[in-house]
Amino acid sequence: MRSIKNLTLIPSFPQHTSSIISNENKPSPAFQKQAWTFLFEKLKQQTRLPLVFVVCPTIPFIENGTIVTTDPHANEVAAFAALARKAGISVVDLSGRFLEFYKKTGQFPRGFPNSKPGEGHFNRFGHDLVSEAITEHALREGIL
Repeated sequence: MRSIKNLTLIPSFPQHTSSIISNENKPSPAFQKQAWTFLFEKLKQQTRLPLVFVVCPTIPFIENGTIVTTDPHANEVAAFAALARKAGISVVDLSGRFLEFYKKTGQFPRGFPNSKPGEGHFNRFGHDLVSEAITEHALREGIL
């Protein structure tokens, strides 16, 4: 966790895991809700500053030679965001921003010339999109 003035940023990096985690190994929605609620309570005990989760999806990405623009974790992200907001924790979801950027420019927010497009660390475009979203949220909420 990192504090900036009166804002606490919590890195949140959902990964494209459809090929890593099978459906049998996924926790039930009830377990996820319980775990997330516990997490939110514990985080709120650590600070009086506003908490913000920044969701940085892996979309768009390439799978089997096809560009995928549908987030395989969209339902989980929505459930997480709803619970976080209910607990008084903000969520900045970059899904729409990443897709809009890709559709407008044809560029991925992740990846470099020496790696697969759309995978890995943020490139300069991804960093710009994330920083813009966090700044806009902080200004809108009166945090900065």
